[in-house]
Amino acid sequence: MSPLQALYPLVTCLLCVSQKQFFLSRWHIFLNNCLSNLKNRDPKMARVALESLYRLLWVYMIRIKCESNTGTQSRLTSITSTLFPKGSRSVVPRDMPLNIFVKIIQFIAQERLDFAMKEIIFDLLSVGKPVKAFSLNPERINIGLRAFLVIADALQQKDGEPPMPNTGATLPSGNSLKKKKTYLSKTLTEEEAKLIGSGSARGHDYPKIDLFRTCVAAIPRILPDSMSKQELIDLLSRLTVHMDDELRLISQNSLQSLLLDFSDWREDVLFGYTHFLLREVQDTHQGLQDASVKLLLQLLTQWRLALQLQGKMRGLCNFFASPRLPDRSPHWSVLHAVEGLALLLLCSCQISTRKLAVSVLREIRLLFAALGHDDDKPMIEVMDQLSPAVMDSIIHVAVSDSVSASKNYTIILYFSCCTITSKHPLFTFSVHITTQPPR
Repeated sequence: MSPLQALYPLVTCLLCVSQKQFFLSRWHIFLNNCLSNLKNRDPKMARVALESLYRLLWVYMIRIKCESNTGTQSRLTSITSTLFPKGSRSVVPRDMPLNIFVKIIQFIAQERLDFAMKEIIFDLLSVGKPVKAFSLNPERINIGLRAFLVIADALQQKDGEPPMPNTGATLPSGNSLKKKKTYLSKTLTEEEAKLIGSGSARGHDYPKIDLFRTCVAAIPRILPDSMSKQELIDLLSRLTVHMDDELRLISQNSLQSLLLDFSDWREDVLFGYTHFLLREVQDTHQGLQDASVKLLLQLLTQWRLALQLQGKMRGLCNFFASPRLPDRSPHWSVLHAVEGLALLLLCSCQISTRKLAVSVLREIRLLFAALGHDDDKPMIEVMDQLSPAVMDSIIHVAVSDSVSASKNYTIILYFSCCTITSKHPLFTFSVHITTQPPR
């Protein structure tokens, strides 16, 4: 480690704990030194300079509350023009954690929201620029989008001032904190390297994938203007089976948020996801199919819990208001569509899939009860009512066929029965019918 890498954290610490007047009279000298080292060829030195700038800016914006308007504007302009040079395709320094840049913008927005939005975020997102002049710069767009989401959330939640940046697991010098660790000795294959993000796929395309994750995670906070409901739901449904684990979880959360936060989207979300399971998820991949059905079951459960919470709030309001008849629910068609998918899954040769199908049918019955209408019956109750008659007809046919059987022939019939109300929902039993030869 060079002397400068050790000196920068010490000077930063002294300035951060100093009094206001001492800080304002000295920090700009060290600030210019940090800005000049952001372009240092040594990545460790660039990281040290960025970490120092990161903490000094927090003290300047949050603890000291800036200075005069002219002085603050000059400081912020020099910082942002170095970190986010206009017309550039990247930020300075490169290959640094994007979260640091997001936090820097958040610190500026705490006291100078207009500057953060118009001078930084709008430029990073190419807001107001003609379409012909637009170029896809994933790293810059990702930072701008994340910063906007963080700032908007903090303002709505009234979180107050952001806390002082902590050291975490990495020192300002760029060196990691030492701790005892056992390393793997297994050979790192190319496929495993791609899975952990260090293979050849993590090169030029990684910023685009990271930007895509951010865009998906922003839904439904930010909805794409050019996509219809059906297109957006179909996109999220397809991403739930993506090979990227993080993207798959993000899309599942976004799909669930659409269903919970937008009551007028619930039919579309369930219809779209159900049709996706019918069209795209094949039973040749049992693990994938079961995971998708579990997500469907989770969506139904979350919808029911939201209805129950809404019912409690409505009951509290009705306690102080005049009674009113409940509105008719428009969701019967989508519930019956999901029941149709569950009936199809009951035909699966896999026990785990059939168990999930029964769970879906049970959850829909609870949804019927939560909706509070008795003018329609869930499929699970219809199956329970008809199952005795169906079993009697099957056994009757089996006995009648045995009369015409040949001598000394034993008929063994196997039935896969689904008794919904039993303690064990799925079981298999056999009926043995033996014909005796005529005397």
